[in-house]
Amino acid sequence: MGLMARGGGGDHRYSSNMDNDSTQLSYHQPTGTIQVFINGIAYDVPSGGALDMAGTFGRDAMLVHSSGEVLPVDEHGVLIKSLQMGECYYLVSKSI
Repeated sequence: MGLMARGGGGDHRYSSNMDNDSTQLSYHQPTGTIQVFINGIAYDVPSGGALDMAGTFGRDAMLVHSSGEVLPVDEHGVLIKSLQMGECYYLVSKSI
């Protein structure tokens, strides 16, 4: 599952400090999406759906809620918990 940045329209190129290339984050916005903030950028994500962290950001990435809680992933790199509407998350490298 992908993410789509809000504002600015079209596709958004997400640049990661965890690797040298960029990952295209886009999808056709289905009904049932929620807005979350990742590193200060608003994204529409599927509501109640599992986010494939490994496939979207790479195996070395993890999401941290603004409260400091690290969001757990399963053995395939998919988030165990759903993201919550309007919440702020930080994308960080596990190797820090």
